[in-house]
Amino acid sequence: MPDWPAGAWVVHVSEGLGFAWEQCAVQLAEAETRDVDIEVRVAPIVRGKIYAFGRPAANVEYHTSRLQGFGTGNDGSYEVPFRGPGQSDTLCIHPPWGGPYEFTITAPEWGEVIEMDMDLGSARLGGTVLEAESGLPIEEARVWIQLDPHWALHPSPNITYTAADGSWQLDKMPAGAHTLHVSARGFRDASRGLVVPVCNPSPPPIETRLEPE
Repeated sequence: MPDWPAGAWVVHVSEGLGFAWEQCAVQLAEAETRDVDIEVRVAPIVRGKIYAFGRPAANVEYHTSRLQGFGTGNDGSYEVPFRGPGQSDTLCIHPPWGGPYEFTITAPEWGEVIEMDMDLGSARLGGTVLEAESGLPIEEARVWIQLDPHWALHPSPNITYTAADGSWQLDKMPAGAHTLHVSARGFRDASRGLVVPVCNPSPPPIETRLEPE
């Protein structure tokens, strides 16, 4: 260590991955030599695994306001250390097939770890198609979800037909801003915007009412 002149100093300990940033005030007298001990606390951590359609999303870029240039492991794992408890940050995920996807994470207490897994393509969408005036179900109505352009290579089918009770369901829909199209013989086509949030496996059911031609 260099020789410091007498006076008031603040010793900073830069944070390492998994440890919190610390500092300590030191008052030095003329020609004084002093040992300074600083206890470094284990940082609060949020970690987990990122999946896409049930499979680990390996080597996917993610970042927060403080962490840049990180990527998931071969098993889709990620880890975000914080400077202190209760702090919040935005985790941004940049998979090559779409996104980015953002959501808020909050630090636990000192030394604690929160496990948070997420699947970017696990939403199960469903709803009913009804006649506008009578409210009766429409059978064999065609339901098509036009996906966000980022998901052009989405492997799951995104077209289905309603059952006798007017209900429909599509599994493994990806997060993003999509468009729902519904058509049936004898009725006018209907379309509406549809936002599927990240990490919400069961969004509320969607009711669509069709006007007669």
